Amino acid sequence: MFATVRFYDATLTAGLWQQGHRLPAERRRALAQRLDSGRVDYLEVAVWDPNAQRLTWMVESRAWRYARPVVRVPLDGSPEANRARVQAALQSETPVVTAQISALAEPEAWAPALRALAEAGREVIALLEDFVEAHRREGARVWNRAAAAVEAGAQGMTLGDAAGRALPWEMATLMHEAVRRFPETVLGVHSGNANACADDNTLAAVRQGARLVHGTLHGHGQGQGFADLTHVRAALFRENGAFHDDADTLRALWEVGQTLDHWLYA
Repeated sequence: MFATVRFYDATLTAGLWQQGHRLPAERRRALAQRLDSGRVDYLEVAVWDPNAQRLTWMVESRAWRYARPVVRVPLDGSPEANRARVQAALQSETPVVTAQISALAEPEAWAPALRALAEAGREVIALLEDFVEAHRREGARVWNRAAAAVEAGAQGMTLGDAAGRALPWEMATLMHEAVRRFPETVLGVHSGNANACADDNTLAAVRQGARLVHGTLHGHGQGQGFADLTHVRAALFRENGAFHDDADTLRALWEVGQTLDHWLYA
């Protein structure tokens, strides 16, 4: 039996940021409520807009039973820009902040901003962007940056492969090593689907100890999309009857996926 796995849904943000994929506010609110009924643990509701230099909100209602609202902000090589983004996240009073960090960026630039979030009492998830590709290029140096994120106060750390370049055995090896290095940290996986392996990579990572699964309904997202939360959860449920899922919860998640597809494509 696996330990509890948490599900992080980015349908409202990364899942809808494609050409032509725009929903009116009332449908975004309805989508959030239905995702909550499907018992997602984290629901990404806002992201940093680099053009407007502010957070862009997809839905502002936060009165949900299960889902914790999340804002996602990028942290890069500019300490001044990082401070501004963290300040915006703190002013939003959202309880969870995902810090999207380039796995090639040096910690001196972003670790103070990450620490400020943790010290303010936010739950911090460090999403190490393009971790797989960075590990291929730099190996041990990437693990040092991951350690810096944990030391700065990140309660969760996600190995990112949004470009979808990893294969299941590579993701399994990386997650196994992450669990060995950071046994007290909630480790996650974020897989793109460019090589049609997003779901397989996610399941391989969970088998090795990942406890946080990033994805979207039906894998919606830019390019080839991301891991499909509905498929991943159903596979885990069939194998183990695991976590807080039951047949009704999975049905609710499947139905909201069908509704979203109808809104987008009908």
